[in-house]
Amino acid sequence: MPPSGSTGAAVDSADGSTPRPQAAGDTLAPVAGQKRPSPSPAPEDGSKPAQPSDRKFLKRIAKTKVRARSELDPSVGWSSRRYQHRSLWHRIIDTVPRVDVEDLSVRDFVAQYEVPSKPVVLTGVTKDWSANANWQPEVFYNKYKKYKFKVGEDDDGNTVYLRYKHFARYCNSVGLEDDSPLYIFDSSFADRKVGKNGDLPRPMRPILDDYEVPKYFSDDLFDMISYSRRPPHRWIVIGPDRSGTGIHLDPLGTSAWNTLVVGYKRWCLFPPHISKQVVSPRKNSVYYDPRDMRYGIKRVAHTVHDYEAATWFNEVYPNLAPYRDQLEMVEIVQKPGETVYVPGGWHHVVINLSLTVAITQNYCSVANFDQVYLQARAGRPKMTLRWRATIEAKARELGIDLDALRDAPALAIPLPGEPGYEVDKFAYLVQMMMCLDATPRVPRSSSSDSDSSSSSSSGSGSDSDNAGDRSRCRSKRVKDDGSDSG
Repeated sequence: MPPSGSTGAAVDSADGSTPRPQAAGDTLAPVAGQKRPSPSPAPEDGSKPAQPSDRKFLKRIAKTKVRARSELDPSVGWSSRRYQHRSLWHRIIDTVPRVDVEDLSVRDFVAQYEVPSKPVVLTGVTKDWSANANWQPEVFYNKYKKYKFKVGEDDDGNTVYLRYKHFARYCNSVGLEDDSPLYIFDSSFADRKVGKNGDLPRPMRPILDDYEVPKYFSDDLFDMISYSRRPPHRWIVIGPDRSGTGIHLDPLGTSAWNTLVVGYKRWCLFPPHISKQVVSPRKNSVYYDPRDMRYGIKRVAHTVHDYEAATWFNEVYPNLAPYRDQLEMVEIVQKPGETVYVPGGWHHVVINLSLTVAITQNYCSVANFDQVYLQARAGRPKMTLRWRATIEAKARELGIDLDALRDAPALAIPLPGEPGYEVDKFAYLVQMMMCLDATPRVPRSSSSDSDSSSSSSSGSGSDSDNAGDRSRCRSKRVKDDGSDSG
């Protein structure tokens, strides 16, 4: 039974669309018949409003664009598709269940969503966060305007930074015309030292104090790895209308949560068994696979010129939308204060419908440990060896006989809150690693060291090849209360 607050196919207007919110300072792309809104005024901080004639500012932005996307002409290439004149609010569909944190225990979340790998939107997560005040555009600008944030990578994989005061000005001026604007997607904000000699140690670390990891995701098994060795796992994400992350899988098979504090985002998610070729057409080529007829799709996509989220929603989504039921597509309009849970192995694409500020983290739980362990073993073998040793040491500390687990019957996935959960958890983890020793090693994940989820790919094909081996290791668990964790 869906939890209270489930939206189903949520539509609110007569034509079946979700009404577009009207908010002060709204700079969304116009819908049909509306005039394009004027650029938002600069923050009330004494700074000058954006001046497109400011040559120094334009030169800085052009240089940043060239580094971030060298294939585009910085003067015309960023707006050649004219996506700024298309509204993505048109006929939005929202099909995900919503549940308030007050009505969902950690145990029920694991049983109802993590184990069966089902996306969900959680509400009420941010009610006590200081981010509600500190991440409002004017406040955030005043606190961090002189510090640099990551807005991309160059052709050599080097980070491209832009000072926040310039980024904010860009969003309110030339960024309004870009098809896929620059986007802050920064994983090292809390650890970066600034100043000529690093004399300002970690000035953006207070951002970590503005939020707390929701209770459902606090048991992150990657916390058992030293911070310097664990993969990038948290990002602050800030961007204007049409910016976002293209279709991708999160790295190493991890699951993710994304909490939105300011603005609106639009999501599309596809379950692991849907072919990557269906949801992510090849660049600059027409792709068709006869196997895709099993979805009833005669033509899944045409040529795409890049993998940006704006391109996907404008060029690919219209071809897939008629087959949303066959593809089991999950669509979400994320609102301020909402947290989206993305299970590991789900392709997803996210675009901003307005200026947004959000925090997102990837994590490994007991429920998705088998997927993450296999991909980490292939992509980060040294880290995984240390990880395994730490888990086994903790199991011995709890009095678990590791040798006895090798020939013992397969253990069920333990659920939080049950008696003896800590012992059951580590017994399950150790037995799972022993079982996976017999599973062929998957090819190295191309995303194992990726800093941005927008370009990540977790080797889904290889992972699916080993699904049968993993299923023999996992035990399906159905509780007496009717919840199915299998």
